[in-house]
Amino acid sequence: MKVRLPTVLPGLAVAVFLLSAGRNPCPGRAGGAAGYFVPPVVTIYLSFDDGPCKGSEEVDRLATVDSVPVNVFVIGKYVFSSDSMNLLFRRYERNPMIEIGNHSFTHANKKYRKYYEDAGEVLADFNVNRDSLHLVNGIARLPGRNFWRIGKRRQEDIVNGKEAADSLAAQGYRVFGWDLEWRSDSLGLSVHSGREMLELVDKTVREERTFRAANIVILLHDPQLQNAEFLAELRDFIRRVREKSNYRFGHLSAYPDLEFPVGLAAKPLILTSR
Repeated sequence: MKVRLPTVLPGLAVAVFLLSAGRNPCPGRAGGAAGYFVPPVVTIYLSFDDGPCKGSEEVDRLATVDSVPVNVFVIGKYVFSSDSMNLLFRRYERNPMIEIGNHSFTHANKKYRKYYEDAGEVLADFNVNRDSLHLVNGIARLPGRNFWRIGKRRQEDIVNGKEAADSLAAQGYRVFGWDLEWRSDSLGLSVHSGREMLELVDKTVREERTFRAANIVILLHDPQLQNAEFLAELRDFIRRVREKSNYRFGHLSAYPDLEFPVGLAAKPLILTSR
């Protein structure tokens, strides 16, 4: 008796063959066996600037309750402005989900162009912040500027500050910018929903518009979390990210090519997809 085999479409046959050989039948640039597509694991870094201030308590609570790694870039002048601000900074220090970076002592007193005219003064300002707050990991972000100096890689902003970024890097600082900013309007409301922000992350990563492929640093600011609606959208974003198998959150101390100067050390590595 003859057994009639089912008809197999040519394309399906190729796919079955490739899968049986352990190869993904969908080609792509992201790698995989013989050039076949394998979705990259994308690390998202949530970074908050300008604390401690109103909203910092919510940043601390978000990191704890949602068990999400967070980087904060703090301003020394704000830490010493009052007992309550000093207390918020101490909470950051005690929170294992929070990693503290250097955002200068004065934040340029909000006179950015003049501030960056003297790279030596900028370096001194960061050193004062480092020493007064005992910041030991060398992670830094320039106030009002999106410069990068990580390992041998660098990226410039369109405004002045290049010499200051170079000066910090030469002294062992790891200067981080950001790939995507989560903005709020004049009322403190999020410009994007959590769903829209994830779509922006997807698009930015897919189009390779990040400083380092498959790594995306998102800029936020502590005061934004004073707004309950903004906070709700951020939490929705975190939930949606965790539903994607190839996305995870991490601390900047785990950023690729990050080398710490002698005597400097990061907190223990935290990477979480949950």
